[in-house]
Amino acid sequence: GGIYWRITKHNGEVVWRCSNKVKHGKGICQHAPSIPEVELKQALCQILGMDDVDEAMVRERLESISVSADGSLTPDFIQREFAMLAL
Repeated sequence: GGIYWRITKHNGEVVWRCSNKVKHGKGICQHAPSIPEVELKQALCQILGMDDVDEAMVRERLESISVSADGSLTPDFIQREFAMLAL
């Protein structure tokens, strides 16, 4: 249920990690996977039908992205997106 933070690892790789895991360690947040930013961007492109990540489009369309313990991503669209999809 925590918010994910963008973290740069010692080797330069960028990952997104649960903020509770970052602040309190694995004992508090055992089941939140780290997500490589490359994979997150690929998923965003697929979800939103983009060839490349357009940060403005992501901000306009997505409220949040839920992460399951298995690492799967579920987009939470902004309400106006639902209205447009329902038409």
